Amino acid sequence: MKKTLPGSTIVLILGILSITSFWCYGIIGFILGIIALMKLSKINKEYNNNIEIYSIKSYRNFKTGKTCSIIGTSLSGIMLIVFIIIISMGGYKSFKFPDLKNNSNFQKYNSTSNGDEDKCCCKFKDNSVLRTDENTYIIEWTSKETCKSIGGEILTKEQSECY
Repeated sequence: MKKTLPGSTIVLILGILSITSFWCYGIIGFILGIIALMKLSKINKEYNNNIEIYSIKSYRNFKTGKTCSIIGTSLSGIMLIVFIIIISMGGYKSFKFPDLKNNSNFQKYNSTSNGDEDKCCCKFKDNSVLRTDENTYIIEWTSKETCKSIGGEILTKEQSECY
Protein backbone atom coordinates (compact mmCIF):
# COMPACT_ATOMS: atom_id res chain seq x y z
CA MET A 1 0.00 0.00 0.00
CA LYS A 2 1.35 3.39 -1.03
CA LYS A 3 1.73 6.33 1.36
CA THR A 4 -0.09 9.61 1.29
CA LEU A 5 2.06 12.49 0.08
CA PRO A 6 2.79 14.57 3.21
CA GLY A 7 1.24 18.01 3.00
CA SER A 8 -0.90 17.36 -0.08
CA THR A 9 -4.15 17.65 1.89
CA ILE A 10 -2.96 20.83 3.62
CA VAL A 11 -2.11 22.44 0.27
CA LEU A 12 -5.54 21.46 -1.07
CA ILE A 13 -7.33 22.92 1.97
CA LEU A 14 -5.29 26.14 1.90
CA GLY A 15 -5.91 26.48 -1.85
CA ILE A 16 -9.67 26.07 -1.43
CA LEU A 17 -9.71 28.49 1.51
CA SER A 18 -7.75 31.08 -0.47
CA ILE A 19 -10.38 30.95 -3.24
CA THR A 20 -13.32 31.15 -0.87
CA SER A 21 -11.85 33.97 1.22
CA PHE A 22 -10.58 36.30 -1.50
CA TRP A 23 -13.59 38.57 -0.95
CA CYS A 24 -12.24 39.53 2.52
CA TYR A 25 -10.48 42.53 0.95
CA GLY A 26 -8.01 40.05 -0.55
CA ILE A 27 -5.88 39.92 2.57
CA ILE A 28 -6.86 36.54 4.02
CA GLY A 29 -7.03 34.76 0.67
CA PHE A 30 -3.68 36.18 -0.39
CA ILE A 31 -1.96 35.03 2.82
CA LEU A 32 -3.46 31.53 2.61
CA GLY A 33 -2.54 31.25 -1.07
CA ILE A 34 1.05 32.33 -0.44
CA ILE A 35 1.40 29.80 2.41
CA ALA A 36 0.11 27.04 0.12
CA LEU A 37 2.45 28.10 -2.70
CA MET A 38 5.44 28.07 -0.33
CA LYS A 39 4.62 24.49 0.71
CA LEU A 40 4.31 23.38 -2.93
CA SER A 41 8.02 23.31 -3.76
CA LYS A 42 8.92 21.18 -0.72
CA ILE A 43 6.12 18.70 -1.42
CA ASN A 44 6.98 18.53 -5.14
CA LYS A 45 10.64 17.72 -4.35
CA GLU A 46 9.54 15.01 -1.92
CA TYR A 47 7.26 13.44 -4.54
CA ASN A 48 9.86 13.59 -7.32
CA ASN A 49 12.49 11.93 -5.11
CA ASN A 50 10.20 9.03 -4.12
CA ILE A 51 7.54 8.68 -6.83
CA GLU A 52 7.04 4.96 -6.28
CA ILE A 53 6.09 5.15 -2.58
CA TYR A 54 3.33 7.79 -2.84
CA SER A 55 -0.20 7.18 -4.09
CA ILE A 56 -1.63 8.77 -7.22
CA LYS A 57 -4.61 10.06 -5.25
CA SER A 58 -2.42 12.12 -2.92
CA TYR A 59 -0.51 13.49 -5.93
CA ARG A 60 -3.83 14.53 -7.53
CA ASN A 61 -4.75 16.31 -4.27
CA PHE A 62 -1.40 18.07 -4.50
CA LYS A 63 -2.00 19.15 -8.12
CA THR A 64 -5.55 20.31 -7.33
CA GLY A 65 -4.25 22.24 -4.32
CA LYS A 66 -1.62 23.86 -6.53
CA THR A 67 -4.27 24.97 -9.03
CA CYS A 68 -6.57 26.27 -6.28
CA SER A 69 -3.66 28.11 -4.64
CA ILE A 70 -2.73 29.86 -7.88
CA ILE A 71 -6.35 30.84 -8.58
CA GLY A 72 -6.95 31.97 -5.00
CA THR A 73 -3.73 33.97 -4.83
CA SER A 74 -4.52 35.64 -8.17
CA LEU A 75 -8.08 36.56 -7.21
CA SER A 76 -6.96 37.76 -3.80
CA GLY A 77 -4.13 39.79 -5.32
CA ILE A 78 -6.57 41.53 -7.66
CA MET A 79 -8.97 42.18 -4.79
CA LEU A 80 -6.13 43.51 -2.65
CA ILE A 81 -5.04 45.90 -5.42
CA VAL A 82 -8.62 47.13 -5.85
CA PHE A 83 -8.91 47.63 -2.09
CA ILE A 84 -5.66 49.62 -2.02
CA ILE A 85 -6.88 51.80 -4.90
CA ILE A 86 -10.17 52.47 -3.10
CA ILE A 87 -8.32 53.44 0.10
CA SER A 88 -5.93 55.70 -1.82
CA MET A 89 -8.86 57.48 -3.48
CA GLY A 90 -10.36 58.52 -0.17
CA GLY A 91 -11.70 55.32 1.24
CA TYR A 92 -15.13 53.81 1.34
CA LYS A 93 -16.84 57.10 2.12
CA SER A 94 -16.01 58.44 -1.35
CA PHE A 95 -18.14 55.66 -2.85
CA LYS A 96 -21.30 56.48 -0.92
CA PHE A 97 -24.19 58.55 -2.20
CA PRO A 98 -24.14 62.16 -1.04
CA ASP A 99 -26.19 63.01 2.02
CA LEU A 100 -28.48 65.71 0.68
CA LYS A 101 -30.41 66.10 3.90
CA ASN A 102 -27.37 67.51 5.71
CA ASN A 103 -25.97 69.42 2.74
CA SER A 104 -26.17 73.18 3.17
CA ASN A 105 -27.01 73.70 -0.52
CA PHE A 106 -30.23 71.77 -0.16
CA GLN A 107 -32.78 72.74 2.43
CA LYS A 108 -35.25 69.95 2.90
CA TYR A 109 -38.76 71.28 2.91
CA ASN A 110 -41.52 69.65 4.86
CA SER A 111 -44.52 69.53 2.54
CA THR A 112 -46.93 69.79 5.48
CA SER A 113 -45.63 73.19 6.59
CA ASN A 114 -47.39 76.45 5.80
CA GLY A 115 -47.00 77.25 2.09
CA ASP A 116 -43.64 78.96 1.81
CA GLU A 117 -43.76 80.35 -1.73
CA ASP A 118 -39.96 80.34 -2.09
CA LYS A 119 -39.79 76.51 -1.94
CA CYS A 120 -40.14 74.24 -4.94
CA CYS A 121 -39.57 70.72 -6.18
CA CYS A 122 -36.20 70.78 -7.96
CA LYS A 123 -34.87 68.20 -10.45
CA PHE A 124 -31.09 68.18 -10.91
CA LYS A 125 -28.38 65.85 -12.22
CA ASP A 126 -26.84 63.39 -9.76
CA ASN A 127 -23.06 63.82 -9.84
CA SER A 128 -22.23 61.25 -7.15
CA VAL A 129 -19.25 58.93 -7.62
CA LEU A 130 -21.14 55.65 -8.04
CA ARG A 131 -23.66 56.86 -10.58
CA THR A 132 -22.25 56.64 -14.09
CA ASP A 133 -25.50 57.09 -15.98
CA GLU A 134 -25.69 60.61 -17.44
CA ASN A 135 -29.46 60.69 -17.13
CA THR A 136 -29.69 60.07 -13.39
CA TYR A 137 -31.59 62.82 -11.60
CA ILE A 138 -32.51 63.64 -8.01
CA ILE A 139 -35.75 65.36 -7.08
CA GLU A 140 -35.51 67.32 -3.85
CA TRP A 141 -37.38 70.07 -2.01
CA THR A 142 -35.29 73.23 -1.99
CA SER A 143 -35.54 76.98 -2.46
CA LYS A 144 -36.10 78.28 -5.97
CA GLU A 145 -32.86 80.26 -5.74
CA THR A 146 -30.80 77.15 -4.85
CA CYS A 147 -32.49 75.16 -7.60
CA LYS A 148 -31.54 77.77 -10.19
CA SER A 149 -27.96 78.10 -8.87
CA ILE A 150 -27.24 74.37 -9.30
CA GLY A 151 -28.79 74.27 -12.75
CA GLY A 152 -31.90 72.43 -11.64
CA GLU A 153 -35.33 72.43 -13.21
CA ILE A 154 -38.31 73.60 -11.18
CA LEU A 155 -41.08 71.03 -11.48
CA THR A 156 -44.80 71.69 -11.45
CA LYS A 157 -47.38 69.69 -9.53
CA GLU A 158 -48.13 67.65 -12.65
CA GLN A 159 -44.45 66.76 -13.18
CA SER A 160 -43.62 65.59 -9.70
CA GLU A 161 -44.75 63.63 -6.68
CA CYS A 162 -43.17 66.22 -4.33
CA TYR A 163 -46.39 68.19 -3.97
